[in-house]
Amino acid sequence: MIKIDHIQVRYRRLSPAGSWTYIDIPQSQGSIQVNGFQRGQNYQFEARSVAASGAVSAWVQQNHTVAGTSLGPLMPITLAAYPSADGVLLTWTLVGQQRADVYYQVQRSTVSPAYVWETIASPSDTYFTEITRETIQKWYRVRSLDYAGLASSYSAIATATYSTTAPTNEPQPDRPPSQSGPQPL
Repeated sequence: MIKIDHIQVRYRRLSPAGSWTYIDIPQSQGSIQVNGFQRGQNYQFEARSVAASGAVSAWVQQNHTVAGTSLGPLMPITLAAYPSADGVLLTWTLVGQQRADVYYQVQRSTVSPAYVWETIASPSDTYFTEITRETIQKWYRVRSLDYAGLASSYSAIATATYSTTAPTNEPQPDRPPSQSGPQPL
């Protein structure tokens, strides 16, 4: 009897035919999760057993179409609002890696608790600065949207008030570092 060492899985997009991606799965592992597929595309999966001696079984094939609604965008979490020198800085995080076709809908209300929401921006990054000089309290929420029209739930609400003496220790979103050096007189 031949002892199986691992299972080798390979997959590719069918049309147009892509190159194979290979994954080796330990024999004791019952399943895997594979990410990064595009909606509405057909993929070909094949698997085979590999023995410690290097002997392999024949490939077993299965085709699969990724459904259009199977991969909704991730909901933004930990929304925070900070007074900044330019207005109000909003930042949020995600629990996983967001798909490339996702953008965010930022909404604001100047009325609480009976919120009246208006969409003020649709950034593709997980931060946004509302340029404002109004020194009134504002409430914000954000959700993820994709180009197919799927939307996540809204984040929890965050609030901030612009101040003419905004703190200088505001958090900085992940951005390329700015150039520093002598400033012209």
